[in-house]
Order: sequence, then C-alpha cells, then structure tokens
Amino acid sequence: MLRKPLFFFDLETTGLGKMGERVVPVQIAGILVDPNKPGWPELARFGPYFLKIPANAHCEPYAMGLHEKLGRSRDFFNVQGHNPKDVYEALRQFLKPYGRCVPGGHNAAGYDIGLLKREAGLNDVQLEAPKGEDWGLDYHVYDTAVLGYAMLHYAASTPLQSVSLKPLCEHLGVYVEEAKQHDAMYDVELTVNCAREMHKRLSNALRRVEV
Repeated sequence: MLRKPLFFFDLETTGLGKMGERVVPVQIAGILVDPNKPGWPELARFGPYFLKIPANAHCEPYAMGLHEKLGRSRDFFNVQGHNPKDVYEALRQFLKPYGRCVPGGHNAAGYDIGLLKREAGLNDVQLEAPKGEDWGLDYHVYDTAVLGYAMLHYAASTPLQSVSLKPLCEHLGVYVEEAKQHDAMYDVELTVNCAREMHKRLSNALRRVEV
C-alpha cells in the first residue's frame, strides 16, 4: 500500500496567541517528499513566501523583536509581503497535483496546522478537499516533535532534554547553523532531515527485530 506524500511546512508568525489574540503567519515554506522511496526524496518546494500582516492581527513584542533581529520589521512584511489569500491559494494549487498529502512539521499537530487551516479559511481558501476528492491536506499530521519524544525520550540510550527543533537535531546528528534558524525554509529543511533520520533508525530497528 502506497503511503501518501508528506508535505513538511513551517510558519513564522507574529506570536503564539497565548491570550487568545489573532496571531498570523508572516512567512511560510514547505517541502514535499515521497515516503515510498528510500531516503524520502524531495518532490517539490513551496515558497518561501513572506505575507503581509492584516490590520487586525496581534503582534507579540517578543516575536516581532525576533523578526526585527533578522531584518524584518512590521513595515518589511507590509512592503515585501504577499497578499495572504494569494499565498494560500497558491498552496492549494501547489498541493492539488499530488493527491491527498499528509501535513508534517515540528510541533505541527499542536500549533502550525491549526493556524494554517484557520488563516486559509478566513481568506476563503479551502486546503482540505471535499469528501470524495483526492487532493489537499489529509487529516493525519506527521509531527517530528511528537515522534521524536516517543522514539528518543523513551527508547534512546540518552533521553531527549527538550522537544524543541534544535535539541532534536543535535540528538539526531543533524547540523544546525544557528544564524539561519527562524527562517521558514531552513527550519523545514532541518525538520525533513530529522524525519528522514528517525525513519531510518526505526526501519533499522524493525529489521533487527525481524532477524
């Protein structure tokens, strides 16, 4: 049975919305991989795209301060950014030729996928196909934070100290260039490399059990 393509993506946002405010994505990037072939080869890339910040969005000071360190002020996003509706529609068109894809990311299940679907919906873009149609995002989520904790915190000789992306990379031997972190495409590349490494380790472990 063929496994569905995996669409790993990352959002950089105006905050986490802990107090219920509407935070929004200001950068999105994604990498589509084929989990049916060895090494999970890359099929295509989406973005990276910068998005304009809507007038009613909440910008948390710590988040905007982080963006400003990377040369991205609120004015930067409003000048350099695309209309969010155009980006979400571009994502819908990007996914359509590949059938139903499983969304993936680091902490995607707990945060990114809900935010992405909400914001796309508010911009009148449906990323999930109607019943019976084979395109768009699947209801499953491949979350490297969840899988990393399950596999490495409980099964590894040295438990994970954190499920943040950088510690997971370090645990798996995935090199991290700190100056590039918090860029959506770079973080997606790290996430894909972590997913590939975890899948390889799990496959090797299962083969040893079979022997």
